Amino acid sequence: MKATALQPIANAIQPLSDTQFLERAATGDDVQVRQARQELIDHLQNVISESLQRMRAEVELIRARANEIVELTINNPDPRNPAIILSQTVITRRRGLDNNQTNDLKTTQQTCAKIDGAIRDFSKRLEPDAKSPKLQPLLKTNEDIARRIRDTLTDDYNETHGLK
Repeated sequence: MKATALQPIANAIQPLSDTQFLERAATGDDVQVRQARQELIDHLQNVISESLQRMRAEVELIRARANEIVELTINNPDPRNPAIILSQTVITRRRGLDNNQTNDLKTTQQTCAKIDGAIRDFSKRLEPDAKSPKLQPLLKTNEDIARRIRDTLTDDYNETHGLK
């Protein structure tokens, strides 16, 4: 199996179900279809897992950059003559997010929502009777990434960390 997008994998599920019915009717068992289903599950697990790893790495890179400590120098002008700087104050705060990072996080957040639905659908269709479905741990990973994104987007980066 070579598909790395979810749609081609989804397209393989219905024919697999149809073939299972035929194999049972012809042989009394569905050994080959069960093996094909397991291969499909394993491939799906790998595709989603690799995507989640990439997404997590991108989110963590943005988080690290947003949490870098930066110093801002604020000029304190003379109230009578603003052209004269009486003193300077240095404020330390976290860098925060720029527009590109915010957009990237929002796009990844939408992808997390799509992956959540896909995992639930694939799990229901491919592992309906499994006591511990192989795809379920991917839901937790996806939810963790979505939570990190939400936390990053809603954090207050304007909070100062002391004056120098």
